[in-house]
Amino acid sequence: LVMKFQQGYLYFKTGEWDKAAALLNNVRQVNNSIHYADANYYAGFIALEKKDFKLALSCFQIASTNKNYNRLAPFYISQLYYFLGDIDAAMFNCEKALQQKDQFYEVQLKQLMGHLLFEKKDYNKALPYLAQYVATQKKVETQDLYQLSFCYFQSQDWNKAIEGFKQLANIEDSLGQNSMYLLATSYLKIKDKSGAKNAFLL
Repeated sequence: LVMKFQQGYLYFKTGEWDKAAALLNNVRQVNNSIHYADANYYAGFIALEKKDFKLALSCFQIASTNKNYNRLAPFYISQLYYFLGDIDAAMFNCEKALQQKDQFYEVQLKQLMGHLLFEKKDYNKALPYLAQYVATQKKVETQDLYQLSFCYFQSQDWNKAIEGFKQLANIEDSLGQNSMYLLATSYLKIKDKSGAKNAFLL
């Protein structure tokens, strides 16, 4: 089993997923193997790559009980629940992971928690998670910036909403159009009619 794991791991590192999966799947089912958790962790990545989310979730859950992976696996577990459409389970696992210290993916967990709360329309709770995430990024994704700006809009922090929505002025899709409408509305709230007019024109 040790040789199978080592060979499977080498195939994993070289991106030969099928060969790696065949070997790792052998090892990950033997729970008294010294590489039981290791094999599940790497098999979880292969399952995730192949979009077999249920298998990936099962693998990462097993790996998370091992001290080598209990600071790594919770992010993937939370993400997989989200992919599987179970937002409540995703939020529960995300929150639980963030309560633990030294999570390797703490920043990503905060981003995910922000997205989950946003989907639940709990904008006040989503705001600090998204704000903390955006503050740590050199380049911010459109979705993150929009959701953060929308949270500021909902909390009537018009200046911060304007600051965010202005950065989405060049986005040529429905999200960009919606951003400009919300930008214009925010300008009207602070009685900046010129800014509102320009945003409505965009």
